[in-house]
Amino acid sequence: MPVIKQQIETLIQRVLEKAKLSSEQAVELLLHTGAVESNYGAIKQHPKGPATSFWQVEPFTACDIWKNYLVYRTSLRTKIVKASNLPEKYMDELPSIEDCEELLHTNLAFAILMARLVYRRIPKALPNVGDLNAQAKYWLKYYNAGGKGTESKFLYANM
Repeated sequence: MPVIKQQIETLIQRVLEKAKLSSEQAVELLLHTGAVESNYGAIKQHPKGPATSFWQVEPFTACDIWKNYLVYRTSLRTKIVKASNLPEKYMDELPSIEDCEELLHTNLAFAILMARLVYRRIPKALPNVGDLNAQAKYWLKYYNAGGKGTESKFLYANM
């Protein structure tokens, strides 16, 4: 595994543990999601799409997570704020779309956690560690829904 992917995997694990959202399945799925979404080589969707971070989360999606998920989960919201090193104001107020875009673009911990919460909102168990085919199907159905991804693209990015 290239050094960057090893470092990203360690970072994903540390951030998820800090937010109490870690599991082997979550770490591996997020590592593989970043590989297919950006190959850890782009922070902004090319050529000028709205998605940003290695995990290509759209600012609208991050705002929706706050507005329709975290707003009802005070304990989890507190963990996200602390694990992302966000200003304490986000304990009580929703970030704007501009805030979400800036945070996704500049704060790796925030981006990791938003990508994790995209998956956490799905009422299906995460695929097993090492099952790339199941991960590809899960990513395509729940993370890349409506996008230009394919299972083959996921598998190729994670060989």
